[in-house]
Amino acid sequence: GVLDGAQTSCYLVATVPATWQGARGECLSWGGDLVQVESSTEDQLLAQLLTQDLWLGASDLALENNFVWADGSPIVFGNWGPAQPDRFPGPDCIQKRGSEGRLWFDQPCDNSWLFVCEKAIVR
Repeated sequence: GVLDGAQTSCYLVATVPATWQGARGECLSWGGDLVQVESSTEDQLLAQLLTQDLWLGASDLALENNFVWADGSPIVFGNWGPAQPDRFPGPDCIQKRGSEGRLWFDQPCDNSWLFVCEKAIVR
């Protein structure tokens, strides 16, 4: 994340699209996880890192219609599109659009998009 303007995370930007689970697997093997967006500052940073559609690290895989970050923590900051998440039946994961104001939309997790991984910088 970005804390008081200071970079507290290291980011890995994917170059090959993957399903949400595939993306998460790649992030975990890198030693991090899919990006968890905690502020508008971080959301804007992501928009600069990757200008296409990308997966964020949130889903309702654990409990239908209950969107949380991959580590189970609640989504405090959200940059949702209109009437989002609109909760399609079945597992949904959160995509940050490359267009439409870079807003967040829920999408079927088996779609393939680019993604950003995040891990804490150990000081």
